[in-house]
Amino acid sequence: MSLKTVLILFALALAAFSGIALAGDEAASGQETLTVTANAQYELAQKYLDLGEYFKAVAEFERFLHFFGGHPLAPDARIGMAKAYLLGGQYADAVGAFADFLNLHPTDPDVDKARLLLCRAYAEAKDFANALPCLESLAGVTSDPLVADIALNQMGWLLLEQGLWDEAKAAFGRVSAKNRLSSGAGQVLDQLELTPMPKTKSPAIAGALAIIPGAGHLYTGRYQDAAVALVLNAGLIFGAIECFDNDMPALGAIVSFVAVGFYAGNIQGAVSSVHKHNARQKEAFLENLRRKARPALHIGMTQNGPTGFVSFVF
Repeated sequence: MSLKTVLILFALALAAFSGIALAGDEAASGQETLTVTANAQYELAQKYLDLGEYFKAVAEFERFLHFFGGHPLAPDARIGMAKAYLLGGQYADAVGAFADFLNLHPTDPDVDKARLLLCRAYAEAKDFANALPCLESLAGVTSDPLVADIALNQMGWLLLEQGLWDEAKAAFGRVSAKNRLSSGAGQVLDQLELTPMPKTKSPAIAGALAIIPGAGHLYTGRYQDAAVALVLNAGLIFGAIECFDNDMPALGAIVSFVAVGFYAGNIQGAVSSVHKHNARQKEAFLENLRRKARPALHIGMTQNGPTGFVSFVF
């Protein structure tokens, strides 16, 4: 027998004994192979979602889709992951996840729900350029009148947030008559007719008035700021003149430079105060609408008999 053959036989024997020893160690330590089923993995992910542990839920739904991508629960896992992203504040990821669900499962029974949540993800991200067309499209393509009314109601509120009062009234007006009370759209329309629209002020006018220090702040009713701006700017201008009159050109130049900075800041501050004033007026108007468009209480029927339910505007 050659040396080469002896070495090969020795290596094979060593490998065999090593495997036997390893198996014996595993048996001795009581280790067992853990098998995770698709249902168990999905239930774990759903549990984290229900508990509000959204980042863990995303990870477990992703693990489910990696190992069980062809399982009947895969559509539910995709929409569950998208909801976890949305509720966890990761709006861009939520948009992507809902889009994936809609592309991969266009005939799923939860398509309308996914579209509504996709629109909500855009709205939460303040991406009105996509949120409004999303809701408009859903209202037009869905075969469920209730879903269409929900989309129109949400569109109305988004338009109100942007100060587009007439467009908002038109959206609320398209909600079907039978759902206007439960959605709050009817109450909003009534209040829009009864409540005067918030009066906004012009940033351009404020900037023009601010040529006279303090006048721009007076325009928005900020009297204390107006007085400070007037006194400060007047004092700096007077100080610069005094420096030049007393043959102190260097100091006069420095004071003049500071005066110009404060003067420009006075104009910018006046314009900024108008934007803040308009934002406060709009938010007060919307808060008044939310308060008056109260949730509606209804009585309905279930298999167990009559039951009450409350609908909210959101």
